[in-house]
Amino acid sequence: MALSLAVAGDLDVETPADLAGKRIAYIRGDDALNKGTEAYLAFGGLTWDDVERVDYPGYGRSFDGIIAGDVDASFTTTVTPPAQQLASSPRGISWPVLDPNDEAGWERMAAVAPYFRPHEVTSGAGGISADNPVPSASYPYPIVVANQDLDDKVAYGLIKAMQENFDDYKDNAPGALGYALEQQDLQWVVPFHDAVVEYYKEIGVWTDEMQAHQDNLVERQNVLLTAWESFMQDAPSDDETFTADWMEARAAALSDAGFEPIFE
Repeated sequence: MALSLAVAGDLDVETPADLAGKRIAYIRGDDALNKGTEAYLAFGGLTWDDVERVDYPGYGRSFDGIIAGDVDASFTTTVTPPAQQLASSPRGISWPVLDPNDEAGWERMAAVAPYFRPHEVTSGAGGISADNPVPSASYPYPIVVANQDLDDKVAYGLIKAMQENFDDYKDNAPGALGYALEQQDLQWVVPFHDAVVEYYKEIGVWTDEMQAHQDNLVERQNVLLTAWESFMQDAPSDDETFTADWMEARAAALSDAGFEPIFE
């Protein structure tokens, strides 16, 4: 399974660069989907200015729009019912190929959404299978998240149950295979709960390199927390000014601490 732009199959779009001038869905109030779209455009050297943005009030409506011929692409996963519906429609479906060797493209994507990783898709609408894979991108999804005050026993018990009982649920959903231990990205963009780290140490998969990465993420998170608390003491009330000033303060705090200020 991948997270990708689903494109109408009658447009001969092969790579994200081919999306130039196409009508791309923008989902109001869904930053995650829109950021994914922006990341794919960036891979192809494009921005929203290079395409025709078409606003939709919801994710499902955008796929109705593709089928009706009102828009050409919308962000989704390769295994969703809307993707299957589009694949069965007269327009059909295609998935932009992300060349795993295109270093410049991956750098542009990472600058927009560093949580994406190269991924060979073997399951999805439009005939994607193990025999007909598509080079694309993905990230851990769905993600099990919790507040930092979650009891250690709960966090430990949850990760242990999910790993040790994997064979009991792996076939219950198309994306469930992603919970396999060998599929885990233990050096991703967010830190793990301490109890989860302890579990991975116990089963012998946690390394010194992973711990250094974890410590770096926690330090970066603390820098942002301190910056936020300082900023909120005298934050502007105007929404646009608030956003602009916070992003400036955020980038400055990260740079001063020696971190890359992504999402400037």
